[in-house]
Amino acid sequence: SGAFCDEVKWHYLSHSRANKDKLRMVYNGIHVDAFQGEIDEAQVKGRYGIWGNHDVVLFVGRLIPQKGPDILIGALPKLLESNPDVVVVFAGDGHMRHYLEKQAESLQVAHAVRFLGTIWGQPLKELFKASSVVCVPS
Repeated sequence: SGAFCDEVKWHYLSHSRANKDKLRMVYNGIHVDAFQGEIDEAQVKGRYGIWGNHDVVLFVGRLIPQKGPDILIGALPKLLESNPDVVVVFAGDGHMRHYLEKQAESLQVAHAVRFLGTIWGQPLKELFKASSVVCVPS
């Protein structure tokens, strides 16, 4: 949001000798037009071995401790109690992948997890659109 960014800018200006004319705030955001249009949700999910009316929880990012993918897998047993058809999809890679695969196995939730590796472009946009929710545990 702009409020947070403005607060950071104000803090920086008030605690340094920075020239306010040389600072420009660049806000986070997405180009929503890129996500317009229809998709075949079943086809997109099927690409990744997800069949039927399964809800998809999507995680996109590096598989590193700072992003918290282990927290998401740790919450999956409880989530499956209330929604046994949920599937958690990890789009991204990182040094935690093997650990996360073992964590899913030890919690007996590996059947409800997909590790896709790094995905870019249109396939990632379609995956966002086919998902029920995006989870950012960091």
